[in-house]
Amino acid sequence: MRKNLSCGLLLLAVALFFAGCKQQYGFGKTVIYDHPSAGFSVQVPASWEKVMEDKTSVAFYSYEHRVAFNILLEVGGLGYYDLEGLGEEVVKHFKQELEDVKVIEQSNSNVQPDTYRVILQGRVKSENGNGEIISKVFIIDYDPGIRYYLVFTAEADDYYGWDYEFEDLAKTFTVYKDKRDIYKLIQELGAKELPEGHPEISGDQREGD
Repeated sequence: MRKNLSCGLLLLAVALFFAGCKQQYGFGKTVIYDHPSAGFSVQVPASWEKVMEDKTSVAFYSYEHRVAFNILLEVGGLGYYDLEGLGEEVVKHFKQELEDVKVIEQSNSNVQPDTYRVILQGRVKSENGNGEIISKVFIIDYDPGIRYYLVFTAEADDYYGWDYEFEDLAKTFTVYKDKRDIYKLIQELGAKELPEGHPEISGDQREGD
């Protein structure tokens, strides 16, 4: 999780504070994005640019709206944490990456089943100076050892104009891959052994199926 979240924050830190006009709130037409290996689909505004994609994550950025949207799959580690514990890990990570971080809210969310949300405000340094951002992170506990992080970020002055729009996008998130195929990513990502407490993978079967 730490590596993926870091990549997302670095991307938005470079892009979010460029000079430009602020646009009217509202995302307009959306398109369906399917991640090829992490097994999820989500609707994103058609005008947003995909600025990064790897085996477990993707990042979108809107130059028109000046907002960022990152989706991250974590498979394996931290499987022993409950949702509140995962939320605390997110807070710790943001405090490492940003300055003057304060937690606005930590609570359960009904945008998806088994979902927890964390809203944080912090200051990011860029070449154009310092800027305040707010990030809303949805943590979706899909299966023991499989969780998705949906990270929406906007400038602090604009965030609450986008808040309901972010929730609408989060509600379109679905997982289309079988859990067994998602677990296989652990090995594809280079792990020689599965983390302790996670089901063994043998062919097309997982222990306990």
